[in-house]
Amino acid sequence: MVSKERRRLFNWRTGAVLFASATVLGTGLGAMTASSVQAQVRSYTPRFKVQARGRTTIFGNAVTTCSTTIAGSSGQPSCDTARNATVTPATANNFYFMEYVDIDGDGSTFNSSSSTYTFPTAHAGFNIIWAGLYWTGDTSAGGFSGSAAPNAALRNRMSLKVPGVAGYQTITASQVDTSGNRYSAFADVTTLVKQGSGTGEYFGANIQTGTGGDRYGGWVLIVAYADDTEVMRSMTIFDGYQAINSGSPQSFTISGFLTPESGPFEAAMGAFSSEGDVFYQPDQFLINGQVVSDATNPSNNFFNSSNSLYGQGITTGTTITTPGGRR
Repeated sequence: MVSKERRRLFNWRTGAVLFASATVLGTGLGAMTASSVQAQVRSYTPRFKVQARGRTTIFGNAVTTCSTTIAGSSGQPSCDTARNATVTPATANNFYFMEYVDIDGDGSTFNSSSSTYTFPTAHAGFNIIWAGLYWTGDTSAGGFSGSAAPNAALRNRMSLKVPGVAGYQTITASQVDTSGNRYSAFADVTTLVKQGSGTGEYFGANIQTGTGGDRYGGWVLIVAYADDTEVMRSMTIFDGYQAINSGSPQSFTISGFLTPESGPFEAAMGAFSSEGDVFYQPDQFLINGQVVSDATNPSNNFFNSSNSLYGQGITTGTTITTPGGRR
């Protein structure tokens, strides 16, 4: 499996998705997303579940980044340095003018970004089982004289282009969660992703979000796929909308997630989160009281603006190998 992205994800933390899988003699994957504004809006419930030989994976990108031409707070490191996460001490989007990423050369989009993913399409039994698209943003104008989203009323829509299908398709959400001007949206895009070639460059565009200081926006695809060369897995996608604030930790319980009754098994989790500034710490994610961390998301700064898979950071041209040694 290969995952590549055009731009590094930069400081976003409002959304609503959790997915998990337990595997017999294999490795699963999971994710949760947090809001940083209000109390819980919607409890986590299963969106999709399946038991199959295969995997669940996640990829996507941001549609905002710090500006190299419009000034933010004085005395901050350069935008390029902040993008590369090489700043000590860490910084945050609060201190920069956040502008749109727009890489597709298409006049119909006001923001756009891409992520390239390689599925094991040649493996016996390969099949896209389910694909869910999530996107998030803050429709209000940000600091440093930023601008509001072009049309906040259209936050329930975005554009998606999948490899093997010509042009962008307008996606309309079946679920939109809001917290003030911040929101997270979901749409089932299984049919569209199955129509495509699977492997290739995916583009997300026209996400309604503002520009300026402390603004963000992005999209992510969660895909469950079958692959007869993999072990049997129980894969469940949960989503909801949960707020996490400094000094106000939140706990929630999920049910309907199955693990093997006996024998060895492995599991892993990940997080799709927005507005998770690396500057503001400590913050943690725990499962049954156990702190979750890896090489990219340390135990004292889990929500740290990073974009990674299996503990490896993703920037332009990064190749990620699955824990089983597959690519």
